[in-house]
Amino acid sequence: MRDEGKLLLTHGHDGPWHLNDSADENRFTMEAWGAQMELRAIQRRNRDATVKTRSEIETVARELIAEDFRFVASAHGFTDTDVEELIATRDW
Repeated sequence: MRDEGKLLLTHGHDGPWHLNDSADENRFTMEAWGAQMELRAIQRRNRDATVKTRSEIETVARELIAEDFRFVASAHGFTDTDVEELIATRDW
């Protein structure tokens, strides 16, 4: 950008950045690096929350499917069947 003669404007900085000035260039670099680190932290939190939510959904789905298996087994006279054995081979 500096070599092309373009102005760089960002939120929170008064006026354009003067990238020919080493102090301004260093400040811009540090702020950009900080923004990148914050973005990565947000992405990590979102990824962790998504994994946790998916796990909770899978647990609820597994329990509901187990109840269906229990109902079908009992309807066919298998009242003493261990539902965990019935669903053990499912790839959750």
